[in-house]
Amino acid sequence: MKNDNLAGLTDAEREALEGEELENETGADADEADDEAETGDDSADAGEADGANEPAPAEASPQSFQVPTPDLAQIDQALAELTAKREALETEYESGDSSDTYAEHRAKLRELDEAMRDLSMEKAEARAVLRMNQAYQMEWWTREVNAFKREALKEGIDYDKDDKLGAEWDRAVQFLGQDPNNAQQDARWFLAEAHEMVKARFRVGAKEAPAPRSRVDEALAARRAQNGEMPPTLAKLPEAGSQDEREGEFSHLDRLQGAAFERALAKLTPEQQDRYLTS
Repeated sequence: MKNDNLAGLTDAEREALEGEELENETGADADEADDEAETGDDSADAGEADGANEPAPAEASPQSFQVPTPDLAQIDQALAELTAKREALETEYESGDSSDTYAEHRAKLRELDEAMRDLSMEKAEARAVLRMNQAYQMEWWTREVNAFKREALKEGIDYDKDDKLGAEWDRAVQFLGQDPNNAQQDARWFLAEAHEMVKARFRVGAKEAPAPRSRVDEALAARRAQNGEMPPTLAKLPEAGSQDEREGEFSHLDRLQGAAFERALAKLTPEQQDRYLTS
């Protein structure tokens, strides 16, 4: 409240009014602070929600680290055009066909020279960037090759120690690279395809794991080790009721081999097979 409005009041009344105004101002400031805090919380929540919806960063690739390189062919063409224009300007002036004064002629030459210097600098920078990109590409390729060589070792193929296989692998990669249909393939594809070509040509690499032995195989191997020799075929089995049959429940199986043994064993019940395998 302004001082002139308090002139007709007593000291006690003025103190009471001033205290009320101060309390109102303090309450308004507190309300504004609360509003700002709520707005900040809402903004933070919105920011977190936006961050949650952001896509995951893409996997690094050789191209993602390369710097764009200007077209060197275009720069060379522009330089050739400026050079030809300067030579034509000089020829015209020296032959007396130009209406330019010496100062005007020199000004045009300086303009062309500055443009040619700018293009020359741009060309030098483009070459430097190109060399940097090539060096990085080679470093990336070397890492891919070394990683694949470590995988090939698991198949028993050492491209570093076996010069013949290493050279053949390299030739296969170059052969695949000459096919324009493979232009969109990545480094891993070329290395893997060339690897398969080498394996097929020289019949090297990991062989397929043998099939697990069946119960019949285990029984046959166990009986061979126990008897020390192969039994005769089914055609030579003794008739039922013979002395051989009384020697044991499965003595007839011990005299079989190959497919005949497998067929006879398969005819047994599961309980009989278990007794035979544990007998």
